[in-house]
Amino acid sequence: MDAKKREKALRIFAKVLNDIKPSKLETEATTASVNKITSELLKIVPKDVEIKVVGSIARGTELKGNSDIDIFLLFGKKVGKDKVTEYGIRYGKELAKRMGGRYEIRYAEHPYLRLYIPNIGADIDIVPAYKIINITEMGTTVDRTPLHNDFINMHLNDKQRDDVRLLKALLNSHGIYGAEVKTRGFSGYLCELLVYHYRSLLNLLEEATQIKLPYYLNPLNPEEKGSKEIFEKFNSDFVVIDPVDPNRNVAAVVSHESLSKFIVVAKMFIENPSEKMFYGYKVSSADSYSMLRQYMKANGLSASLLVVPIPDKSEDITWPQLKKLSGAIVDYVARNGFQVYIELVTVKDKEGLVLYMYPSASAKTRMLKGPSVPGNSGAALSFINAHLGSSIIFSNSTLYVMEKVRYESMNEAIADFIKREAHKKHKDIKLGKAKLASTIPERYAEHLYWELLAKTSI
Repeated sequence: MDAKKREKALRIFAKVLNDIKPSKLETEATTASVNKITSELLKIVPKDVEIKVVGSIARGTELKGNSDIDIFLLFGKKVGKDKVTEYGIRYGKELAKRMGGRYEIRYAEHPYLRLYIPNIGADIDIVPAYKIINITEMGTTVDRTPLHNDFINMHLNDKQRDDVRLLKALLNSHGIYGAEVKTRGFSGYLCELLVYHYRSLLNLLEEATQIKLPYYLNPLNPEEKGSKEIFEKFNSDFVVIDPVDPNRNVAAVVSHESLSKFIVVAKMFIENPSEKMFYGYKVSSADSYSMLRQYMKANGLSASLLVVPIPDKSEDITWPQLKKLSGAIVDYVARNGFQVYIELVTVKDKEGLVLYMYPSASAKTRMLKGPSVPGNSGAALSFINAHLGSSIIFSNSTLYVMEKVRYESMNEAIADFIKREAHKKHKDIKLGKAKLASTIPERYAEHLYWELLAKTSI
């Protein structure tokens, strides 16, 4: 990157940081909320249970308007795992009661509480865990989170913390920030480690343009190279070693799609620095429906929308089930002559939305590839006998058959799939109550259009 572009990039960083970094007033309000919560907790929990604030607000890498409060209740190792969870949930419920709020039980490796307290402008997570000094003492996977806090606070300076904020904003604007199973992007901790390793955001973006797979990074040993054994151990070709736990790959959840998008975004910014890359899409709710229809018309696409009722559970539970179901449908319609160009899977309230976009004109026939004839005369004859009545075509030495498609429309194929599968158990997915439409109701348009932008835009 030449000096002129570097200077422009740094000016953009300063301007964007002004928009995304919490103001002094917001930071003071968050600190006051944390102090209020911890003072109430001190009245509830025994003295041998440590109260520790973790996460981005404790590391100084939070974004404006996103100051969620994560509080760990750290127990001694003499307390059994079941009791750690039991006591942690009990203390969290008592806190909600004392502060006039409500709670939800959430699940990671073990249950924790999400609290909603009046006059606290943030969600509050109360997480029970063991207090450990190093990773050898770990009893549950969440125990290492306070160690993450300690590492980041020890190794990042204020400039680098701001660079982490900028990285989060950049990734978020392109739909690849967050380790949730739906996003499969870059976690906050991974952002912090990348900035730590490359020393600055600009260095990271320049180096990201050169990323090749397999990729290996050990923040504690920058010169260390990944080996075949290491990539096999983590069953991944994108490995970033956790400095507090050498047996953990911090990048395990990052999909190839998210990584590829990050590399392209980095290359685009390095070639032509632009503040627009930090601000995502600007589309009004009122325009979403017409924009969605316009996109389909411009690309000659039709749509099938499957709406499935789902329980009020975490997206980390319901989304993978929807994705698996959708994948099965895509495979089924492909075997019957229909090609899905765009597949969108999302959750809105208590409904799973699966939208398929495909060419408006559908073929009446499909081509099936058979065996190569030389040396395979038996297989060739079996292929011909299996498709008697259809047109057999020779292309060079390979057999093909042209046969009529089973279904006249995509909706017909999907409806038949649902009918066949409705009686089977699909965990939380109630296929028997699914609805299928060839038009998109306006109430879903905004949600689906944002998903489309995230899927198709850079």
